[in-house]
Amino acid sequence: MLAGSRMGQREPRFDLDPRRGQQGELFVSGIISGLQNGTTEVKTDDEASRTGNLYIETECLRSGAYQPSGLSTTEADTWAFVIHDVMLAVPTKRLRELLPKLPRGECKRGSHPTRGRLLPISGLIAVTRREAMSAREPVEAAS
Repeated sequence: MLAGSRMGQREPRFDLDPRRGQQGELFVSGIISGLQNGTTEVKTDDEASRTGNLYIETECLRSGAYQPSGLSTTEADTWAFVIHDVMLAVPTKRLRELLPKLPRGECKRGSHPTRGRLLPISGLIAVTRREAMSAREPVEAAS
């Protein structure tokens, strides 16, 4: 029998971890609210589907010199990366924590070239997985 089914009928189990589900709903609600009040910054990065990396701008060439921009100057609480029809939302604080460990990158398209960092999408998922695993309480063996 398939998990989530009983006697061939679907049996949704929303009660497995309702607190975690509510946390997820609050996170998404915060992103939606942030789009309305300006605390969520949206970056469209279609190249990420090809490269596997999110480009995080940190400097922009203006008047002949690179100046802080992007993540270096944002006041947004969350950055939402749109890759075609998929969105990844990451708290700005988390991106700033990861930044020093990331390889450098450049974007020369447009009138103002930028410098930044490359965040592998798989690396972002791996970091969150490691943190989730370390946050779990140890399971005691049954006596």
